[in-house]
Amino acid sequence: MHRIPVACRLLGHRWDFWREGRTIRWACERGCAEGGAREYSTEEEARRYGRHLVRKPGPPNALLAAPRCAARSASAP
Repeated sequence: MHRIPVACRLLGHRWDFWREGRTIRWACERGCAEGGAREYSTEEEARRYGRHLVRKPGPPNALLAAPRCAARSASAP
């Protein structure tokens, strides 16, 4: 049995996805042994699904930042 890193236990896994022909594989970027694979019926289908999985979310602090246009309008005379 492998040990799951504290970061994975607290924050969840940080998945890395890649495509190999008709197969989409994934593994945790934090180095734990979690991961898997799924094979699709065609390479085009794997490409279509894989295109949406490779997107990385932005940092969480971006959600808390005030939009620049709102900050400027509030400070205008």
